[in-house]
Amino acid sequence: VRAIMDAKDAFLAAKELKRKIYENLSLK
Repeated sequence: VRAIMDAKDAFLAAKELKRKIYENLSLK
């Protein structure tokens, strides 16, 4: 279960990071 939670967190973190990058790109 722990590994699944870690994978989920990593996936959400990557999604959040991507969203921030897209926001930064659209601002330029």
